Amino acid sequence: MWWAKDPEAKLLTKIDFFILSFCCVTYFFNYLDRSNLTNAYVSGMEEELSFKGNQLNQINTIFTVGYILGQIPSNLALTYLPPRIYFPAMVLLWGCLTMVTAAVHNPQGIMAIRFFLGLAEASTFSGTHYILGSWYTERELGKRSGIFTASGLAGQMFGGFIQTGIHSSLDGAAGLSGWRWLFIIDGLMTLPIALYGLFLFPDTPATTTAPYLTPSDRALALSRLPNSNSKPAPINKAFLKRLFTTWYFWGFVILWVIAGETESFSSNSLLSLYMKAHPTIKYSVAQLNNYPTGVPAVGIISTLFWATLTDYLGGKRYLVGYFIGITGIVTSVLILTRFETATVMGAQRSLHGQTTQCDSQSIDIALL
Repeated sequence: MWWAKDPEAKLLTKIDFFILSFCCVTYFFNYLDRSNLTNAYVSGMEEELSFKGNQLNQINTIFTVGYILGQIPSNLALTYLPPRIYFPAMVLLWGCLTMVTAAVHNPQGIMAIRFFLGLAEASTFSGTHYILGSWYTERELGKRSGIFTASGLAGQMFGGFIQTGIHSSLDGAAGLSGWRWLFIIDGLMTLPIALYGLFLFPDTPATTTAPYLTPSDRALALSRLPNSNSKPAPINKAFLKRLFTTWYFWGFVILWVIAGETESFSSNSLLSLYMKAHPTIKYSVAQLNNYPTGVPAVGIISTLFWATLTDYLGGKRYLVGYFIGITGIVTSVLILTRFETATVMGAQRSLHGQTTQCDSQSIDIALL
């Protein structure tokens, strides 16, 4: 607590309050603004903009391309630009892009916006690893990494409820469809986070000038992680050779590619799309947005459980690996099962939500 006598405990309370909270709130709105496309799609956007064929998949693919291209430049930028400037700038950019989406008249316009949205949102996931690794020791990262991952799932979960409320109360207001209001309101909700980061985010231990950190706090933060004051390593042939010849780099790449390919979790929201396309059962807009929220809810519980267990086991992650393997097999069997309602599909996605979030959380800890 703030009044704790132990200087390290007091420092942890401060950085939890200002750093972890900012990262989590940013990731919450990152997922909220990212997943609202499917909420809009099942709430009238498909018909109003005359989507055809695989255009929604193309939009998601273009977003992913932007997200991939933005990862490495974002982390490199954080080694040269103050994080308290860079993070809020990216939040401001993607909040504005989210609001601009409300003005589109065709799927092609969304494609262009989502590419740049992916570039801007890439800063959060990769950048948070850099920041948390600059302030927290290895023994402190398990639960905090889990909380960070769970905050993104919470953003996706609340997105469905927000769209339900907007559609029921604002559909047709000022001549705008409910799905257009979703983008406007989500974007407006995101903008204050940029101000929060600009004034309160403390940068790194070596560069912070945050008024709530005393000189002794800054010295303690540096002593806890001596490497946090080191200069960025040059990107040269030796660095690239060392990177590409380590087994764990390729192990993480393969695991993450498989997880990303099989989940279609954050941007596609398959359960909503499955329910909307059901050949015999017609779901209401509220059902299309509310029912799938159970998937990220299960993912939140699973993430926090495994993050806590990882800390309890002293950083050992072998049980997480077993769980990923078992649920991966079970969900593959479920997806091959013939069923008439969304029940089994929902069960499959919920279990898969646990699997992929375990992937995410375990990789987070390993990288940090």
